[in-house]
Amino acid sequence: MNKKSIYEDELLRKEIRMKAANDFEEKLSEDEISMCILTMERKRVSFFADHMWPNRRMGKLIWSLTADGRRTIGHQNGLAGMDPPAFVEATGEDAGIRPEVCRVTVYRKTPYNGGKSIHLCAYHGEARWNEFVGLKKSGEVNSQWKQRPYNQLAKCAEMQALRRGFPEGEMPDDNDEVIESDDEPLNEVDSKPKASPAPKPETKPEPKPTPDERPAPPVTEPAPERDKEAFIAGLRESALPLLKSYCDKLNEGKGLSWKAAYAKLTGVVGDKAMEAKDYETLIECLRDALEGTSA
Repeated sequence: MNKKSIYEDELLRKEIRMKAANDFEEKLSEDEISMCILTMERKRVSFFADHMWPNRRMGKLIWSLTADGRRTIGHQNGLAGMDPPAFVEATGEDAGIRPEVCRVTVYRKTPYNGGKSIHLCAYHGEARWNEFVGLKKSGEVNSQWKQRPYNQLAKCAEMQALRRGFPEGEMPDDNDEVIESDDEPLNEVDSKPKASPAPKPETKPEPKPTPDERPAPPVTEPAPERDKEAFIAGLRESALPLLKSYCDKLNEGKGLSWKAAYAKLTGVVGDKAMEAKDYETLIECLRDALEGTSA
């Protein structure tokens, strides 16, 4: 019997969808859920143990590792411990309040001599305050970094060391952000995914005219001189089928010139050329006359 693919497990997909919505306000597509399952399978980490989180940038969602996720990958691949963080204190008015630099060393078990012996390889990570400190939109240091400056910078240095020592944990498009599963985000502005923006107000379509509603006659607007002839030509084209129908129904098929039709329908006789407003009046009169015959 063929084993059911983990990607076809509807209960698992439902749980991923619910956790993303509840914890991160993310609505995942089916492809994004599949990528979550693939990442858990390849990296041997768990979304449900807070080893990873959905991180959306420029509309694209990637799955980033948390601090616990990187530590888990380290333990799976021979992490043999680490030295306590070493701090370089800040100077000036921040002396004794925060560190300037933190360095952490992690050790990885590396077999050699055909696997008969184990060697500990050291990997160093360094984090500087001005490169990693979490800031608010106003530019002030956020609450996490104010309350625990040494702890926060030490975590960043630890993650740098783990990334160097255990590249198995590297993710596509990953960055240096570190999210603690049991803490608030390091950066209050952009460490966790943002909630989707509020939907735009729905615009109602304009009501369509009923079948017996007559379209309004063209509105004459002042047009540049170079467009005047084209505008009048358009009006003539609109009036032509109406004039032909009028001649067939009311004038016994006899052709009428524009001026003759205008004079007959409006009672106004003139020698000047037909202007845009004259064609609009003619169109309106032709429509009225034709509707009168069909009523």
